[in-house]
Amino acid sequence: MFKTVHASALTLLVLAMQSPTAQAVPNSFIQFTDSGGTPFKGESLMLGHEDWSEVDAWSWLVSAESSFIKGGGASVGKSQPGPFRWQQDLDRTYPKLFTFLVQGKHSAKVKFDVTTNTGGSKPEVFFNMEFGEVLYTRLATSGSSGGPLQLNGEFVFKEVSMSYKPMDSKGKLGPAVTAKWNVATNVAGGQSFYEFSGDAMALEGLSQAMALSVPEPQTWLMMLGGLAALRALAQRRRARICA
Repeated sequence: MFKTVHASALTLLVLAMQSPTAQAVPNSFIQFTDSGGTPFKGESLMLGHEDWSEVDAWSWLVSAESSFIKGGGASVGKSQPGPFRWQQDLDRTYPKLFTFLVQGKHSAKVKFDVTTNTGGSKPEVFFNMEFGEVLYTRLATSGSSGGPLQLNGEFVFKEVSMSYKPMDSKGKLGPAVTAKWNVATNVAGGQSFYEFSGDAMALEGLSQAMALSVPEPQTWLMMLGGLAALRALAQRRRARICA
């Protein structure tokens, strides 16, 4: 009897680990650098992201002013990036981030990766963002008796690039679609200020990754609204080129 129950429980555990749902659970990691690009060491032990910082939650909003009362159609104004926000357990990167904030120093680069299990030897990155010339604008620490210390942070940046790899029906990642944007000049790969370079699917991938990682529904809806507008603009531009 005991052996039968034990074997059944073990079988269920193995099946759960092999199920697509279990494999699709994402994990997020962030890596900070100093002004010269040397990484700050975090405390992640995850294979492929050793010494990064593990992220519990994150969000990023892009918005653009728009109106249907100007002229004969919709008028879209300058795109505005919000700060990148993240939450993590307090680790050894915090004193360095604190010093950079109070001294007004910038990080040359910040990398953010979202990984998923695809059945290989280690998780694979399916969505990533890389920020250039980063300034930290907020660091909030908190804790409670018996619980971990928490860090909530925000930063702004001069430029951002992103990459998204869609997953096929077999759970394998496909070719990357990309986008990039220079916030300071409002130019994306030589295009007009409101357009990203790259494929509009990258914006769709960004919204999907955020939906998996961000717990606040209001923030999630605001981000999706802004990203949907940007994707529509990219599709309109593509239609003009084809015409």
